[in-house]
Amino acid sequence: AARRDKRPGEQHCAHVCELDWEHFDAADFTTPRPPTAILCSDCVYNPSLIAPLVACAKELCAAADEALGDDEAHGGSCVVWFAMEVRAVDVLEEFVEALVEAFHVARLPLDLQAASHTSKRALVYACRLRKPWGLSMLPDEAEQL
Repeated sequence: AARRDKRPGEQHCAHVCELDWEHFDAADFTTPRPPTAILCSDCVYNPSLIAPLVACAKELCAAADEALGDDEAHGGSCVVWFAMEVRAVDVLEEFVEALVEAFHVARLPLDLQAASHTSKRALVYACRLRKPWGLSMLPDEAEQL
């Protein structure tokens, strides 16, 4: 896993919270300190939830990007990570189509995932609104979609 050096006096932390994808205020999640990463784990299982999930992720990412501005210390962009187990291929295909319409998307190959926590049914996608993934931003083996 990559680690960024902290600026003097800066602290890094993770904030974990429940989020209703259909009823939320992005400002509640992006102030006072906008996230540089958002993790969605095991959230893709029902086709009726895909549109609200992707719309929510896009709105949160846009609000975070606006608050981050052009701060290159964070790559100038919030990254939304989706980690999931494939339960139904048709649901996965619909989800990936929605992601590609909303974000610049890259899929993390299985060989870059921790061997102890992966299977051929486990997928990880990294998504961002700003700037397409440049070669220097992706692991060598990541596949842009």
